[in-house]
Amino acid sequence: MIPVKIQCGCGQRYAFDVEPVNGRMPSSIACPACGTNGTDAANEVIAQSLAAQPGAAPSAGLRLQTVAAMPAACAVPPVPPALPRKPISPAVEQKSKLAWYEHAWIALPIALLGVGGAIGGACGGAAWAINKTVFKKTENPVLRYVWTGLISVSAVVAYLALAMFLLSLLHGMGAASSSNNWNLFTSQEGNFSALFPGEPKEKTQNELVFKVHSFAFEKRNTAYLVLYVDYPEKLHVSPTEQTFDGARNGALGKDGKLLQEKSITIEGFPGREIQVNKNKGEAFIVDRYFLAANRMYQIMAVVPKQDQSSTNISYFLNSFSLLKKNAQ
Repeated sequence: MIPVKIQCGCGQRYAFDVEPVNGRMPSSIACPACGTNGTDAANEVIAQSLAAQPGAAPSAGLRLQTVAAMPAACAVPPVPPALPRKPISPAVEQKSKLAWYEHAWIALPIALLGVGGAIGGACGGAAWAINKTVFKKTENPVLRYVWTGLISVSAVVAYLALAMFLLSLLHGMGAASSSNNWNLFTSQEGNFSALFPGEPKEKTQNELVFKVHSFAFEKRNTAYLVLYVDYPEKLHVSPTEQTFDGARNGALGKDGKLLQEKSITIEGFPGREIQVNKNKGEAFIVDRYFLAANRMYQIMAVVPKQDQSSTNISYFLNSFSLLKKNAQ
């Protein structure tokens, strides 16, 4: 048996052992990655191996040897033709690890965490997890990059759609009623209750692998909102400083100015509270957010800058409560 190792023009390497017939391959072979014929390359390796073996070189001349004719009764029966051999299936040398540039390619959606906050991180994390699976299971090297590239683009589109959805909630917001007219609103599915100055409008937005649920009361330049997002359990989102920093960056956006930031605890879960100026300083926002298991809650009050000292802000934020403390 002669060991044969071949590197295809596409970069794929494969190896196998073969018993040559007349100094050549007994059957044709092809690259397992791209299908390029590798028979000629294998024949060259066989020829080099045979030439390196002592006594394998052919003699310079021909020698004839006469043999006495045998009786017909003693004639040797003809040798049956050799049965066709199955094509050799070379053992592919699989890469144990992805190259650094392959890791960088499939992790491109993670960049959404820095620009899109918690929602952007959820989109990017889901796309990264899907990219990793697709890249390993797709054999064609070109399709690997095509499919993972499309998934990364889809994550960006999903994030932009979510951002537009959140902005639409803030559009046309109006002034709230006084605190003595507020009513308690309860959401069994959302597992929370809060006081609103009117009946909040509920919306659900489907994006990629999760849903965004929002409950908003808005009138002219004022709004009170409760939002929550359920992240897939396989993402293993945890209440780390990086997670809350991402949520803060997403809330600030491009025109937000951070006025104050502090760590808080809501219903026993760690979180953050930020105060922000937006819309060229015309809007004052207080945003509280915390992570309970795989659910991110946001409790937000948006008022005109002249109303930033209104007691309605703390009245609304402090009214939030989980229905079941151990449900998350």
